[in-house]
Amino acid sequence: MRWFDNFVISVNPIGPVISPSNPTLYKTPYFGAGELAGWEVELASDYEGNDVVFQSNFLDSDEKVVIDISNGVFSGTLEGKTTLGSGEIYYCRVRQKNNEGFYSNWSRWHQGFKVE
Repeated sequence: MRWFDNFVISVNPIGPVISPSNPTLYKTPYFGAGELAGWEVELASDYEGNDVVFQSNFLDSDEKVVIDISNGVFSGTLEGKTTLGSGEIYYCRVRQKNNEGFYSNWSRWHQGFKVE
């Protein structure tokens, strides 16, 4: 038998991860067929992905990317911008391409992060 009494994880809201306005995103290792040829990332201002605000260029096998205009295009409500909006929450998804030219499906939209 187990008893839990006055169990507290936090006395303040934990909330989303806080990031700078041009965050660096890290991709998990590739485990698909063949070898990784590259990948793409998208950011949205909503969990359903109705407002895609950043679309990356095709990225080589490097496992990180800085969200800025050298690595992609700001779109949707951030069209023409160079950074993510301060105080806003964004969601990301990725897809990968193997050395045989096949793309994976887009991942689900991941847990949101907030820009400081």
